[in-house]
Amino acid sequence: MPNFDTIWMVNPRHLIKNSMNSKALSLTRTKIHDAYDRHTRSMKASFALYEEAAPKIKVPTLILQGKLDPVFPVDHGQALHQAIKGSELRILDNAGHAISPRIADTLVAEIDNFLKKHPV
Repeated sequence: MPNFDTIWMVNPRHLIKNSMNSKALSLTRTKIHDAYDRHTRSMKASFALYEEAAPKIKVPTLILQGKLDPVFPVDHGQALHQAIKGSELRILDNAGHAISPRIADTLVAEIDNFLKKHPV
């Protein structure tokens, strides 16, 4: 299982305006940390499902992983790749978590190359 401590955490000071009083600042920090804790627990549960399901996958599988992904860091993609026998892992240097127009050409090329090797 990947290290969930590597999940990106927003520094609350960057999200909060300087004009907030200390009580509001403290409350906001608490809310952010609570949300982070819930998110981390959810990710662990989701990954547990992937770990259970991944070995059952028996078809060619392409894993496209954003190197800059703050939600599912690279070690998650690597763990999934190890769990799916025969899978291919491509780590995209300029990609984060979401599909973006700036990486569209790269995504299409990776998928096209994969499909050429594994025709449907």
